[in-house]
Amino acid sequence: MASQTTIDAVIAALHVHPGLTANDVAEQCGLGRSTAAKALATLERQDRVHRVSDTGEAAGGRKAPAGWRLTTVPNTDSQEAEPIKGTVTGNPNPASAEAPDADHEPAAAAFPEAAPAAVGGGERLRKGRLREMVLAQLQADPDAEHTPTALSRTLGHSSGAIANALVRLTLDGKAVETSSRPRRYIATPRRAA
Repeated sequence: MASQTTIDAVIAALHVHPGLTANDVAEQCGLGRSTAAKALATLERQDRVHRVSDTGEAAGGRKAPAGWRLTTVPNTDSQEAEPIKGTVTGNPNPASAEAPDADHEPAAAAFPEAAPAAVGGGERLRKGRLREMVLAQLQADPDAEHTPTALSRTLGHSSGAIANALVRLTLDGKAVETSSRPRRYIATPRRAA
């Protein structure tokens, strides 16, 4: 299932540019095509978007890809959504046949709060920040041995990223690996002055 941040970015893109194809949604949101397709499928199952077909042809005589529209338009004045009235005729996405220009900015630029930080969803950290967070957690409980999995649950980041941070902290002399199976770490004990 697509993350809520990804879903929000897709909704924002379709709100600004109704009728986008799945590939256009991916481009507008800065997502992979499969991630955008999964988000659209999730939204379709929830009846929040629907496909709109065009009777025209794409290059090479093939059928043009289906576009997507929101089933409801978010109402920014209240928490309720307004149903879309009317039907779509003609090409649902005239911009898809043209090169992108300044009028077609990504959803991330139009709605920065809806832009995914990463495909997995989570908060995007500056370089080295996760290492600092892991070290702070180790130092907060210096007597306990910590595993990457336990730290990932506490910090809300992937255990793989935390394991990498722990390896780096060990190489920097700020942490000590106390067990290799399962990997467990403690903060380097501070020496008395």
